[in-house]
Amino acid sequence: MIVYFAGLLVVGLIFMYLSNKRASPDFKQNELTGVRTVETLADEDIWRKVNLRAALYYKHCGLSFIALAFASLVFARGILALLVFVAAVIFIVILMWRHEYLKEYAKELYAEKYPEAIEDDKNNSEDEE
Repeated sequence: MIVYFAGLLVVGLIFMYLSNKRASPDFKQNELTGVRTVETLADEDIWRKVNLRAALYYKHCGLSFIALAFASLVFARGILALLVFVAAVIFIVILMWRHEYLKEYAKELYAEKYPEAIEDDKNNSEDEE
C-alpha cells in the first residue's frame, strides 16, 4: 500500500516539477525538452504560448497523480489496487492525447502569425503536383 502511495506521489511531483519548469520564464527554445515542432522552434513567441499551455496540462496531471496517491492509501487493496494502476495509465494516455493537441495549437498559432508562409507552402505543394 505504501509502495503505491510513494510511487504515485513521486510521479505526481515529477509532473509538477516539469510543469513549473515549462512555465518558468527561463525556459528557452531548445532541441531537448518542451513541445518541439517546426512551428515552435521557428518562433519564440509560439514556443512560449504552446509550452505554457503544456505546463497547465502537466500541472493537472501532476495534481491528479498526487490525488491518486492519497486515494491509493484508502483504496489500494486487492482489485482496487488494479483500478488505481488503470487510473494512472489513463492519466498518461490523456496527457499524450493533449500533446497531439498542442502540436495542432502550434500550427494554428503559426498560421495566424505567418499567413504568407502558409500560402507559400500551399503554392509550392500545388506546383509539385
